[in-house]
Amino acid sequence: MTSFFPTFEDGNEKGDMLTTVGELEELDLPEKMESKYQFIFLVDRSGSMFSNSRMLITIDAVVLFLQSLPADCQFGIIGFGSKQHCKWDYPMKTYNNITKLEAIRATIKMEANYGGTDFLTPLNLAKIVD
Repeated sequence: MTSFFPTFEDGNEKGDMLTTVGELEELDLPEKMESKYQFIFLVDRSGSMFSNSRMLITIDAVVLFLQSLPADCQFGIIGFGSKQHCKWDYPMKTYNNITKLEAIRATIKMEANYGGTDFLTPLNLAKIVD
């Protein structure tokens, strides 16, 4: 089995990826880390995503990323087009087995049925821009 885990040297923001289970087992990780990682998935659900299997490729990618998130991080999924939709009432949830499965189920059901493309509103919703 292959996994990845980013490592950071002091003062270096660039992460190197560890790719084998053996390397992961050698890491001296704390038992419980605070949730300092947040991931927001902005998923284009506009009508243009219907052509050339774009939505299916996007769904596959989001599911892959959802299965690869670090434990206890915060994550959210915002679908957008001419409207936007958050998976939960609040855009961010703590990642655990329950929220992961809920998010995967919701992602698999996504369709390219949100009309046009309004990208600024979901960015505001995610609090990425003011």
